[in-house]
Amino acid sequence: MAGNITAMLNSGFDAFQNLYDVNIEFPTASSMGVIDTNVVKVRCQDFTYTPLKVGTYTTDYLTSQLTKPNAKITGERAFSLTFRIDSAYEIYNRFLEWKRLYYDPSGETQITLGALGDAEAAAAFGIANDLYGYISVKGYQSNVGTTTEDVENLLDGPEWKFSQVMAIDVSTPNFTRAGSDPATFTVQFLYGMMKEPGTSL
Repeated sequence: MAGNITAMLNSGFDAFQNLYDVNIEFPTASSMGVIDTNVVKVRCQDFTYTPLKVGTYTTDYLTSQLTKPNAKITGERAFSLTFRIDSAYEIYNRFLEWKRLYYDPSGETQITLGALGDAEAAAAFGIANDLYGYISVKGYQSNVGTTTEDVENLLDGPEWKFSQVMAIDVSTPNFTRAGSDPATFTVQFLYGMMKEPGTSL
């Protein structure tokens, strides 16, 4: 029992769900918006992401059936973020501009989806890489102190980095007279590349 208590005491402060930052770099092709910079930190309420994983297959041996990993990474290269809308609707309008880089439900509903790829590959094939954005989600430690080491530890949290990002769907905010809560909307993103925390890639 004493060993278990010692392990709990030495495990440090817990990580909390609300200690994180979201950095967004909008595609340069959407720079016609009202926000005067392409890189912003915004009020983000929820980050929902399902990691990719290795696929599996089954094989039989005598009377046993075994599940083994195969040579394929599976999963949807997608995630979503929920935002509060500022009173001028700037951030909402900017995400609509991002979405309209690929398709516009107004008018003729033209679709201009490009290929997801890195900058060098896009340039080699003549694909405009300014159609894609970049998003990072960084968690922070909760034991904030006053020393330089405390600040460095605070900044050394896990970070998920998504590149070749497309804003593929932007929800419509709900309006109601029954309450006065801040308006929110959710953006569905697709991505080409992702770096997990601690990766050397």
